[in-house]
Amino acid sequence: MTKTHVISNCATWGLTRSLKVFCPDLDISMTEITAAQADKDATRLALTEADQLVLLPQARNLALELIGPEGLAAKTVVDVPGFYFSGYHPDVCYVRSAKGYPVNTRFGAYHSVICLSAFLHGLSVEQTVKLYNAQTYAACGYFDEWDKQRSLLVATFAKAGLDIAPLMLRWSRTGCFMHTVNHPHVQCLFDVARVIATKLDTRVQDFYRAPADNLGNNAIYPCYPEIAENCGIHGSTLFKLTKADEVVDLKGFIELSFYTYSRHPREDLNFSPEYAAKAAAMARVLAGTPALQPAQ
Repeated sequence: MTKTHVISNCATWGLTRSLKVFCPDLDISMTEITAAQADKDATRLALTEADQLVLLPQARNLALELIGPEGLAAKTVVDVPGFYFSGYHPDVCYVRSAKGYPVNTRFGAYHSVICLSAFLHGLSVEQTVKLYNAQTYAACGYFDEWDKQRSLLVATFAKAGLDIAPLMLRWSRTGCFMHTVNHPHVQCLFDVARVIATKLDTRVQDFYRAPADNLGNNAIYPCYPEIAENCGIHGSTLFKLTKADEVVDLKGFIELSFYTYSRHPREDLNFSPEYAAKAAAMARVLAGTPALQPAQ
């Protein structure tokens, strides 16, 4: 059988499992990117023995390092971009410590720009709850996010030779197709795997059912009602905790986030650089609202 090796990440295991469904004539193996970097000898062997490679972000550079450009050129290679779409969750961000480490809460590595901004401004939980409204979202540009993100995601995949424009239309008709910004529903990964399969040297059998959605075991962020209405879907303010069948409302989410923040020195609560514009917009919201004074 033709050997095909995938270097992926934990967020896209569903894609590899889907490839096995679509490509029954391939011997498909996978290495998670962190493990691949940790054991380069094993990864080099897997890359060398494979006839075809499916490489997700960071994997191409690793493959070049381990088998060189000539080794890579001798194989069928499909590069797959990362799946990041914040159209339904424009408030989600990442937070880094002073040393660059991710700061995690009960919701994993995901945070709210509004929530952290309010905490750093000294607001109470009750005051912070009131910030989640259409006026705040508009001031932060959240209502413009869906169209921008849709165009960006389609263009990113198109640059890799993968056409997902028809898929985006189908997904958007089903409602919010993201658990959070980088965790799509498994149906999305299933559909992308079908497109990838057509780029490989093999016959492709079609199948209708996606594998289990393991990403649903992690944190799930809601699409806030006002943003959801703007996108034409059903919204919510219920947040699912990571690796737990437990859901909390907006106040509960803020309380749990504040609990974590209160146990970190202020210098360890930094927005990742890519969220600087949103953090600045939120700072302007707080500065321009006299009623929002720090809790005494």
